[in-house]
Amino acid sequence: MRYNESVYEKTKNVLGWLGIAKRAGKLVWGKDRLRRAIRSRRVALLLFCSDTGGTIKNELIRRAGLKKIPFLELREVTKGYLGKVLGSTGEISVVGVVDTKIAERISKILRGDGIGT
Repeated sequence: MRYNESVYEKTKNVLGWLGIAKRAGKLVWGKDRLRRAIRSRRVALLLFCSDTGGTIKNELIRRAGLKKIPFLELREVTKGYLGKVLGSTGEISVVGVVDTKIAERISKILRGDGIGT
């Protein structure tokens, strides 16, 4: 039970940071915008939802790898839920965090508890 509470709190914390990044204009989503942001090395961290499709996931991981951009998976977050949390009317399967400090914070949270890959 304790682990599940911890995963819940960590996921909630990460989603809070994503909300902060969105309000600050430091979050990118949408295939074309992500491709451009990765190409120009503006993305500091890519985050994939647990149900992101294989084709887009593999493409963006390949692109991120070429630019040495780290990526993690939000194992407890679906694309429908992420879209709702970020105020979108649709699903969001991948986001790019542009701000390095926010990216470091999110990465530390996810890697510290083992809920990210």
